Amino acid sequence: MATIIRVSGADFAANPVGFMPPVSDALQSWHYLGGSLAQSARNLAPGGADALVSGAPVVNAAFLTCDLSGYLQTSVPDNGDCTLLAAVKMPADFSFGSASAWCISGYGGGLTGPALFYGASGASPGARMGAIGAYSVAGVSTFKQALSPGVADGTTWRFFTATHKGGVGLTVSNITNGTSGTTAQTEAVYPNPSRTFRIGAGYLGTAVPLDLSFAAIYSRALSGEEQTSVYDAVKAYMARRHSISI
Repeated sequence: MATIIRVSGADFAANPVGFMPPVSDALQSWHYLGGSLAQSARNLAPGGADALVSGAPVVNAAFLTCDLSGYLQTSVPDNGDCTLLAAVKMPADFSFGSASAWCISGYGGGLTGPALFYGASGASPGARMGAIGAYSVAGVSTFKQALSPGVADGTTWRFFTATHKGGVGLTVSNITNGTSGTTAQTEAVYPNPSRTFRIGAGYLGTAVPLDLSFAAIYSRALSGEEQTSVYDAVKAYMARRHSISI
């Protein structure tokens, strides 16, 4: 029989001693965002290096507002297989044009890097929550998976994930409402380990501000059950600490 000790008022984002993630295998980066830049940059993944603050992300009590002028730079390299997870507020609208709103990204155009992002499109409801994968088909292949993110309202929070797995493909999931989309790909992942992931920005020249309350990176493709375990833990934390429903 296990004993669970609950400490009233404990904030493991501010005091990470003894933090136990719901899925620890291959965890590289785990960030609760908001409160302060120092707290947001703190990496709760066991043994993981803290992120560096680049520019001036806007600090809110329960989230950061990020874009190319203010984001977190992690030391986590793109080594191929990965899972990207983020709790993100729906934008007020999707009139991005050619820009994107980046949750987590190692993408810089061409063949390089996975990313989880909002992007504009002509189809209703006017945007996609998608991910980009880079695969080694004679050095010339990329593919993208898109998922309808829901109605833009500027207030609703969602929990999105993207998994990349060589020989299998790319899946984008909205864990909040249980929808997902998959692009199959038989080739191996084409990694770019010289590029490290950014939280709240990409490596391209255009971006729009985005509110993020949580971001995590794993160096393997998590199963659906594992993603749900992470979601359940983050959902409980955000509801308890900040009265945010994801």
